[in-house]
Amino acid sequence: PKQMQGILDNRERIQYFASRAFAVKHVFFIGRGIDHALAMEAALKLKEISYIHSEAYAAGELKHGTIALIEEGSLVVALATQKKLLPKMAGNMEEVRVRGAHVLALTCGDASAVAANSNEQWELPETDETLAPFLAIVPMQLLAYYMAVQKGCSVDRPRKALPWNDRRRGGQRHGARPMAGRRAFCGRRAMGGNPRRIGEKGPAARRPAIWEASQPAGRGRRWPGRRSDAFE
Repeated sequence: PKQMQGILDNRERIQYFASRAFAVKHVFFIGRGIDHALAMEAALKLKEISYIHSEAYAAGELKHGTIALIEEGSLVVALATQKKLLPKMAGNMEEVRVRGAHVLALTCGDASAVAANSNEQWELPETDETLAPFLAIVPMQLLAYYMAVQKGCSVDRPRKALPWNDRRRGGQRHGARPMAGRRAFCGRRAMGGNPRRIGEKGPAARRPAIWEASQPAGRGRRWPGRRSDAFE
């Protein structure tokens, strides 16, 4: 707990990095062994609240097609908390760096083994390798949070995570436009009548109720001011 609190107390570095990286279009998390599971959790949280396309890949499988997705300006977060896998991770980081990716390395303890293969390094306190993911997920959660804040997204109520009752109301509580004809559509269907909406014709009139409820309630607002390129 003390080590986690230490990471939280020094979160300004993560916040500054997010202010430079929030404009990226693609973020890839790579890791080996237990770090691959950590990468999947980090990618899930980033896409959930910031709506940035993010994926997690096993670093040992980069050459099986994954590396073709790396392009100039992509952000690659390399999770390297396992000491015995650092040499292999360094090779993977160099492969994506030479293809134009901006590489952020997250290590436990000394990061000199991967310093030459990354653009930036975050060093976590030295700890047991089995417990390292519990520490490493903290900066990844903070990174997702600050990137969402920089984009002006609602981190407390992200889209696609609204309660079902709110979605049935068309997201009116969250500033979205109400769904036209929703009550008439559901009411006639519930009474066993024709599920067509009153006055509608064509394919739109035959859409099931679940189709409308699955549509996005609205887009998050962008952060006010000029949106700069990533890593300026």
